[in-house]
Amino acid sequence: MKSSKKGLYLSVPTPCEENWNDMPLSAEGRCCGSCQKTVVDFSLLSDAEIFAVITNSKGTVCGHFEPSQLERAIMPGVPARHYFVPAVLLSAGLTLGIATAGHAESRDLERVEVGIVPAGRDTIA
Repeated sequence: MKSSKKGLYLSVPTPCEENWNDMPLSAEGRCCGSCQKTVVDFSLLSDAEIFAVITNSKGTVCGHFEPSQLERAIMPGVPARHYFVPAVLLSAGLTLGIATAGHAESRDLERVEVGIVPAGRDTIA
């Protein structure tokens, strides 16, 4: 397994000979009778979860992977973004802008009276 600042490249050049299904369950996964290490079940985890477990572990990690999880880069999860504050500021700015524009357009208009003359009359009353 190669590690870089951007991610991990997972490979298992010499897989364990022990049968995963024969290993007894433990709190963190299964216990390998051959090496007495805990084997973590990564097969149901997302890439972000795999990355977190491996990078937060002290020392080597034994794990059970699906073939599709190996021989490729595993990237860290994207941190959650908090959109609430920017959304509130944007909404407040738009509201203030609309209110200001509406106030500027509500000025007094000149009053003009127009008389309607029936057809055939040329005089304005």
